[in-house]
Amino acid sequence: MPDNKSIVFGPWKGGDSRGIKVLDANTNRVSPLLGATEMWSPRVSPEGRYIAALSQQDDKMMLFDTKTKKWEELSANYSGYPNWSRDGKFLYFQDWDRGGGYPSRVVRIRIGDRKLETVVDLKSLDRLSIGTFMSWSGLAPDDSVLLSRNNSTQEIYSVKW
Repeated sequence: MPDNKSIVFGPWKGGDSRGIKVLDANTNRVSPLLGATEMWSPRVSPEGRYIAALSQQDDKMMLFDTKTKKWEELSANYSGYPNWSRDGKFLYFQDWDRGGGYPSRVVRIRIGDRKLETVVDLKSLDRLSIGTFMSWSGLAPDDSVLLSRNNSTQEIYSVKW
């Protein structure tokens, strides 16, 4: 957390431990995050107000408000790799095509009004040029989207859309 008083962590999907936990850095006490027993992959917003996570069953994108202590569904779509913008106003994540085995787009949702917009349409990319595996996405320091590409080589690319 931004206050350096606690650490929010959770298991990999389907892991042995269940749900998201909070470690109090002063007492070393671990406690479950309220309502997060079926959640994984937590990401804390830069100011610490929100925690984004995925639901275990459907990989829906969920949002926990640390002030109201309530969870809200941000996206009912199969989602992955949440990343907060530097200013905390947007949450970026992948929207997966359930049948395709690949993410179909990278989206962002504006936290202020919950407006969802496509940032990068991945359907237009040639799967053969991407390589055999492309799942991870993240954000550069300027909030531009980073994507992984495995073509069985070790190369670094910068692509501007």
